[in-house]
Amino acid sequence: MRLAAGATEGCVPDGATETLSTRRYPHPPSGGDPSAQLNRVFYRQISVLGSTMGTRAELERLMALVHASGLRPLIDRTYPLAEARAALSRMAAGEQQGKIVLVP
Repeated sequence: MRLAAGATEGCVPDGATETLSTRRYPHPPSGGDPSAQLNRVFYRQISVLGSTMGTRAELERLMALVHASGLRPLIDRTYPLAEARAALSRMAAGEQQGKIVLVP
């Protein structure tokens, strides 16, 4: 298992971390690829979520499709960053119908 440096350091017991990578393994864009500290993962019962992105060419094709089609995400609500707690509460309750946006 490989995680970005420090990926588990801030996790509380029963916490979670997400690691992103590309298909260019073993050289992710972050520049580092250290081994996971499995003792910390097990001791703190941390969940590790993985997400694999596509290639740059795939991203460019996707963005061209989005631009050509006019596809836009459905925005449920926009909150000022100072109201992030309310935004997260709305999301946790499953009340939103689309994306929740936080603005500085």
